[in-house]
Amino acid sequence: MSESPSLNDRYGNSAQSKRARRVTAWVGASVTVVALAAWMIWANPLEIGPSATARDIGHTIVDGSTVTVDFEVTVTPGHSFACAVEALNTVFAIVGWRVIAFDASSELSQTVSTLVKTTEPATTGFVTNCWLT
Repeated sequence: MSESPSLNDRYGNSAQSKRARRVTAWVGASVTVVALAAWMIWANPLEIGPSATARDIGHTIVDGSTVTVDFEVTVTPGHSFACAVEALNTVFAIVGWRVIAFDASSELSQTVSTLVKTTEPATTGFVTNCWLT
């Protein structure tokens, strides 16, 4: 006659099952830490390192096919960068778009004014994004 297993073995409370749960918890925690570290490096939410940001100052409608967009760019000195500028019409459709590249500068901030040609009359113009090149 075979011996019946103990209640701990039968219901998963053995030393082996406790060890398996501990290993699973450590593996899960390790995967979470690695994923968080990878995201912090990729997304750079703390903005560690060189960066380029822009702030709209204003726009002027020159005529039915041109908008002047004024904005301020803050970029880490010594890095070249580019900015995308858009013009929109009354239904918020893009009617003009331009990418402007800038050489590296020793200044932290600079004010930029640029003309954007449009395919139809625009009601607004703004900088959408700036990035390091």
